[in-house]
Amino acid sequence: MLLTDCKTYFHTDNLYDILRVERNATASEIKKGYYKQSMKWHPDKAATDEASTKNATVRFQILTKAYQILADKEKRLLYDESGVIDEENVLGEGESVNMWRQVFKKVTVEDIEKFLAQYKGSEEEEGDIIAAYNLCNGDMTKIMDSIMGTEFDDEDRIKEFIDKKISEGILKETAKYKSSTSKVWA
Repeated sequence: MLLTDCKTYFHTDNLYDILRVERNATASEIKKGYYKQSMKWHPDKAATDEASTKNATVRFQILTKAYQILADKEKRLLYDESGVIDEENVLGEGESVNMWRQVFKKVTVEDIEKFLAQYKGSEEEEGDIIAAYNLCNGDMTKIMDSIMGTEFDDEDRIKEFIDKKISEGILKETAKYKSSTSKVWA
């Protein structure tokens, strides 16, 4: 069930990809990855309407479950060796926020806004855009869904960055990128 939900909501069934960390990530890097992604999908941040709140809540729960597995040495070893997840010992609904609050301090809207102000335009965001481009095969809609804190107003900025990286030879233009951007920017 968890891996199916991962595929549905994050377009991958790899727990490391969901937290945006490498397979050989340290416990600290996993915690940081969880924090960054949970800041993006925290239900309090995405409460613009009922549908987006529900989507963010489900994604937040998936992130928390992925973190719970990768933060536990035994569960991580089992996952790494076999791809198996012990679903019975993974948090259920309602427990995700409680676990998050045990790991991190209470996050305010101001904390999120401050974090995003520092993140947007940073080297870290640029790395995330490149990773999302490669992971999503250039699908601009999926890229926008993958980058934390992006809003409609960010699309032109992100497209310009991707176009620059394509012209520099860092990214390869995909057919999906051409088709997904030609509809919006034509």
